[in-house]
Amino acid sequence: LNATYFRVAIPTGLCLGGAALVQALAFNFNASPTNQAFLENLSCLVVPVILFFVIKKKPTILTVSACFICLLSSMVLSGIFSESVVFSPADILNALAGVLYGVNIALTGIYAKKFVASLYVMLQLFIQAILSLLMAVAFHFLTIGSTPIDRFVFTFDPWLILSLVALGVISNALCWTIRTNAMKYVSANVVAVIMPFSAVITGILAVLGGQDKPTLSLLIGAILGITASLLSAVGDIKEKKQEESSIMINNITPNKP
Repeated sequence: LNATYFRVAIPTGLCLGGAALVQALAFNFNASPTNQAFLENLSCLVVPVILFFVIKKKPTILTVSACFICLLSSMVLSGIFSESVVFSPADILNALAGVLYGVNIALTGIYAKKFVASLYVMLQLFIQAILSLLMAVAFHFLTIGSTPIDRFVFTFDPWLILSLVALGVISNALCWTIRTNAMKYVSANVVAVIMPFSAVITGILAVLGGQDKPTLSLLIGAILGITASLLSAVGDIKEKKQEESSIMINNITPNKP
């Protein structure tokens, strides 16, 4: 461990925790799950902006195209085009969550090559846990009318505890560590585009499990999601080849007479 871990893990952990918390807060204001599914994927537009301002990495046409197609895929899958969908003030919180997720992905991508993934994720989740505990206590005492925003209740339900342990180990620890390791080899833009693709996988599994029926929205959204992922990957491969060519050119020295 060194100071760089803390300089990066503290802000990214705060972004990660803050995103989850504002989404939870939005639900207390009756936010639409459909709107949340769409708005949290604003992260795919935020990442190239952060990369440009922090490391001066200009987004390519393929990257920009992939980001907008990814967002369109999210809109189709979430049913945002439905006539019954209405935006509310709570959606501002969900949009903020999307921005915070984007900052987390971008900063992680910039520094991933310098870190041991497991140590970085450990620190990041530790920061998130502390923030979540502080906010859980605060939300217990802050009220809307006479009702706490989110009541803080202790429970020793073994199934609930086991499910939280499984979620913590598989999703928060294992998957985030794998993602951080992957970001040593691919651009944060690729990760930002591929992550919302989980909605496609969820939809397919729901159809196979009999919980949902195949729809035109799922088909169109899946095709758009695959297209965005492929464009993003191709763009990343081209960028890497250009970087390698530049390095080779810079390393060539003229022969002395």
